[in-house]
Formats: sequence, structure tokens, C-alpha cells
Amino acid sequence: MGSYVPSHLTKRLKAQLKDPADPLLTAIGIGQAHTAASAWSAHTGPRPSLYLCSPLRRALRTFSLTFAGTTAVARVREGVREHLTGHTCDVRLKVSELQSFLRSEGEDGVFNWDEFEGVENDPYEKVREHDEDVRVRAKKALDKIFSEESARGE
Repeated sequence: MGSYVPSHLTKRLKAQLKDPADPLLTAIGIGQAHTAASAWSAHTGPRPSLYLCSPLRRALRTFSLTFAGTTAVARVREGVREHLTGHTCDVRLKVSELQSFLRSEGEDGVFNWDEFEGVENDPYEKVREHDEDVRVRAKKALDKIFSEESARGE
């Protein structure tokens, strides 16, 4: 007996096989972003003064969907990425490709790319991290963020 794969999944699988780096947000992820958006819209307390986002497509898309219709602008930071496993899904696209993708989704205005001036390719493309490596990278990223915010007076 053969197996059946719905056509929308077949298209997605073919796209992922063609471009396995920096995969798109899944349907489950889109649903979770909409749930987060509902939670944020119901939130009546103070809003964050700083939003940070990983430079991976799925993270950028999650931010866009979660904060759609708000004035939130995320600062995209290389160092706030998830654990680098060495798999192609952890390799981000070139910055120009990410920006083109966001423009095609109508979401290019909600991100600040100042950290990426002059940086096109993924510096972590061939990196596989151990737990200590993640800790060191995260600390370095947070130290830089806190230093930048202190300099801005925020």
C-alpha cells in the first residue's frame, strides 16, 4: 500500500529539499505566532522597550506575525540565535536574501539591521556548538546588547 502526502506538504518538502538552509516557519509555528499575538494584544501592562530577534527566517516571521499591527521594531542580532547544531537548518540566508524575503512578505519595516552593515554571509555556517560554546556566545551577545543600551541611555 502506497503512502499519501497532501499536496501542500509535497510543495513544502520539495522547497525544503531545494533550499534546506534557514527553513520557513511551519504551519504549527504560524499558529503559535498567532496565539502569541492574541496574548500580546490582550496584555494591558507595560510593553518592552527593546525587542530582539534572531536572523533566521522562522524567527523573523514569528516576530512579524506576533507583533503585526503594532509599532514594535526588532533589532536583529546574530548572537541571539538558537543552539548551532551544524545542521543546515541552523544556517541563515544571506542578509540580502532575508531582506528580500521579508519585503515579499510585506514585513521589511519591522526590523533594524544595523548590526549587519557590511556583513552578508553567515559567520556561523560551519559551526557546531557544545553547551559551553552556547553559553559563551550568549553572554557575549548579551554583554554587547547591554553595552549598546547603556550607551543609548535606555
